[in-house]
Order: sequence, then structure tokens, then C-alpha cells
Amino acid sequence: MLEIIVSLIAIVSAVFGLYMWILPRWRNYQAQREKSVMKIRISISGRSIDEKDKFLKQILLKQKRDTFLDRPFSISLHDQELDKLKNKLKDLSHQDQASQASYISSSEDKIKNINSMLSILFEKKVLKMIDAIGLSSNELVLIVRGALQLFDVNVTGRKKLGIWRDSDPKLSFGIFITPEETEMIEKKINKSVNTLMGSGCLYATELPAKIIARHVIPGILFQIALYKEKFIEHRETLFMLFKYHVGLG
Repeated sequence: MLEIIVSLIAIVSAVFGLYMWILPRWRNYQAQREKSVMKIRISISGRSIDEKDKFLKQILLKQKRDTFLDRPFSISLHDQELDKLKNKLKDLSHQDQASQASYISSSEDKIKNINSMLSILFEKKVLKMIDAIGLSSNELVLIVRGALQLFDVNVTGRKKLGIWRDSDPKLSFGIFITPEETEMIEKKINKSVNTLMGSGCLYATELPAKIIARHVIPGILFQIALYKEKFIEHRETLFMLFKYHVGLG
């Protein structure tokens, strides 16, 4: 009997010793994991819209939902073609240099603005607000794509809707929807968008999830990135979509 007790004590001591050896290493691993940021850079040159969508889905959809909420994550853009253009500037005529330099500056500003929007989007607190809206990983792809396309959208043939909130901090912007998106909204709200006149007719939460992801959230992100001093402290509040009115722009 005494031998059995001694053996049990030895086993318990060994298990406890192993636990005490593993515990600090596990805590260190968790601490390092929380500090590390999953960084993904996307080249915007040489890819069609469909290719970008496919690439974004490969990145975002393979991640578990909690990955974005529990671990720092970032997506940023770069353009290899701009670097090539810079290297070629010295070989161009003075007039062509001025034209290309203007294009490069404009493109770099666009990339900087989009990266600022994506940086805000992938903050843990902002992601939790968006997660609370009930959007899926599929919609997260649409948000990122919406941010990428925000500076290149062709508004021809599109209808403008105004999105605004009356409570402080006040914020307003316009979104441009295609005829197909207009039909999608009207089917969801069961009335014509042409009847949306003034506050209280429709709230952003009543819009289809795809419209929220494609247009509304990228629009909010753009406003925060553009007016950081005014909005950055309130960025969580600004994703409370039930406070936003929707009407004809």
C-alpha cells in the first residue's frame, strides 16, 4: 500500500513539474502571438477586379472568424508599377516627367488613403463593432473590395443615396448604387428608393448586408481616415448603423 502511495505521489509530482515547465512557455507563446501582426500586402497592379476578389477571398475566407477578433491583422496595398515608373522618370522628356510624376503622386496618395482605411478596419475594436452587425467573412471581402474601389468608381448610370447621422459626431456621405443594387434594396425594403425623402424613412441597418458591406462601411472608413482629428476617437460609435439615415442624395 505504501509503495502505491509513493508511486502516486511520484506521478503527481512529475505531472505537476511538467505543467510548471509548460505553463510559462505557453504564456510566452500567447504573449508573442498577441503582439505579432498578421501582415498581408496586396499588389494592385496587374490584377483585374475578379482576380483581386479571388485573392481577397483566399486570404479572408480561409481565416476563422475569431482570427480577426483575437489576433492583430493588417492588409496593405502596394504598386510595383509605380516603383518601375519612378526608375524610368530620368529617361523621359521634361514634359513626360511632369505628367508621370503627377500620376505617381496621385496614385501614391490613393494607396495611402486606402491603407489608412484598411488600418482602421482591422483594428480589433472596429472589427468587433462590425462583427456585431452580423456580417460574415464574405461581407468582409466586400468591405475590403469597397475600400479598394472607392477611389475609382464610375458613377455614370448610378443612383446616389445620402447616408447621414444626426447625433454627434455628425457625419454624412454619399454612396452610388448600380441599377442592380437599387433593385436589391427595393426588394428588401419593399418600396421605391425614390420615396426615401428625409430622416426616418430608412435606417442603414435596414439595407441589404451586401450594400452595407460594399458601400456604407467603406464610406464610414473613408470619412474617419479623411478627418482623423474629428472622428478617430469616436470610431467605434460611428459603426452603430442604426443611427444612420438613408435617403436620396
